[in-house]
Amino acid sequence: MRLHPFSEVVTEVGRLIDDGVTIYQQFNCVVCGIKQTMAEPNKLYTQGVCEECGATTNIQEDGCNYAAVFGRAQPRQFHCKCGQAFRTQRELTVHIGLLNPHWPRSSPSDEHGVRL
Repeated sequence: MRLHPFSEVVTEVGRLIDDGVTIYQQFNCVVCGIKQTMAEPNKLYTQGVCEECGATTNIQEDGCNYAAVFGRAQPRQFHCKCGQAFRTQRELTVHIGLLNPHWPRSSPSDEHGVRL
């Protein structure tokens, strides 16, 4: 695994966390060289203990990297004035058409219509 200066990782990770990305800090053990991943998300450490050999690595001096977990985008929903949500615009249109006697000429006072 390629290691980057600790200060650069801190800057980049801060931006990612602000954007809603979950990160896990990673480092290579200074003794056995095995890649280690910290268990706690969105937290950076200056030292790490190897789970394999027990050696302590100075991450601030040796550098580190990270794994990023990008969340899934929430599916878009379409909302009626009545408060009901629909998965597709077609479902919303059918709902409004069935329940709004003035459709497609809706007025602001109608109970059913596209909520902006």
